[in-house]
Amino acid sequence: MRRKRSATKPAVENKVQILFPGNDGGYVMKWLVKEGDGVDATQPLCRCFCEGANNARRPVMEVVAPYDGTITSLELQVDEKVAAGASPMVARMSYCLHDQVFNGLCCVCGRVPSQKNASTVSEAEAGIAECVDPTHANTATITVNIPGGNKLQVSRNQAEDDRKNTVKRLFKSKKLLLVLDLDNTLLHATDDPRAPAFAESKGVINDLHTFKLGAFEGYTDVNKHHFLMLRPGVEGWLATMSTMYELYIYTAGTRVYAEAVAKIMDPSKKLFGDRIISRTDVPELGKIKRLDRFFPVDNSMVLALDDRSDVWAEDAYNLLTIRPYRFFENMREMNQAPELNFEAPLETTEKQPISSRSIEINLKRTGDLLTWIHTKFYCAEEIPVEDQLAQKGR
Repeated sequence: MRRKRSATKPAVENKVQILFPGNDGGYVMKWLVKEGDGVDATQPLCRCFCEGANNARRPVMEVVAPYDGTITSLELQVDEKVAAGASPMVARMSYCLHDQVFNGLCCVCGRVPSQKNASTVSEAEAGIAECVDPTHANTATITVNIPGGNKLQVSRNQAEDDRKNTVKRLFKSKKLLLVLDLDNTLLHATDDPRAPAFAESKGVINDLHTFKLGAFEGYTDVNKHHFLMLRPGVEGWLATMSTMYELYIYTAGTRVYAEAVAKIMDPSKKLFGDRIISRTDVPELGKIKRLDRFFPVDNSMVLALDDRSDVWAEDAYNLLTIRPYRFFENMREMNQAPELNFEAPLETTEKQPISSRSIEINLKRTGDLLTWIHTKFYCAEEIPVEDQLAQKGR
């Protein structure tokens, strides 16, 4: 039995006219809805008898709703004659294309979208007289990860609007976007209990961060300690980068882990805020990373920094790689994936002081490159924001 829908009026009211099927005339045999009813896409509205129907066409046809929406008026009475050659309106309806869907509910009208929409309904079935969006570009089909580990489904048009707003915001603040990996890029982490003694032997015990993750995703040892050493100089490096880039975290670790690490690096949430994607949010993240998780339409102002390139096959042109940072020797790494083919860059021969107060050479070089990229983008020949919006910029 079909579940009745609420006749909630859409916040932005789109309207459509439903026509009598065919052009040979006939009449409405029975109305299946009344004015003010909420309807699903493809739900039958009325049964019509069509004059002149032959073997190729049914004499009795159902007129169906092309969208989820509300019946605003019924234009024909039962048995009211429709002359041949005429195509009068059967009904009018307002509708919502659900261009933003969160946790199964449309953010515009508050309804649960039906499984079908106008793209599944032919004009012959629906008898659509006019449609404000015949391409159906407003239907939410793109999944975007948003702060808090949530997912939002948006339409192509909504994603494009978000892109334009992002470009305008970045041009106003003279920033670009930088997506950062955590493990072996900004830090090295282990749960090996020998970690404190090792840090003590290196004279950097005061730089060792210890934290607990509690029970999460199948782990039950709530008292297990985890140990983290930040890449030397990373705190100042992040502060500098934040003046030129809007920073995001994209990690193959769990969300609990990512949030714990972000709290260590950014306790006031001034650097990253809640801009985090983890493998908890994206199950396939252990094997591939994609920028369209953050930016579904345009990544022309986005860079990614990672110690691995194999997981960025789809966005290689946006990637900067950095030599892996490893502090703990012969200890199990957090979030390691031995089944994958890791890059093994040559180890640097330069000896760096082991201290969080002196920036590590590879991080410094990467920071210099990111500064140069930012300078070239904004301080070379000026480009208007309109060109970037039209994707004619850099």
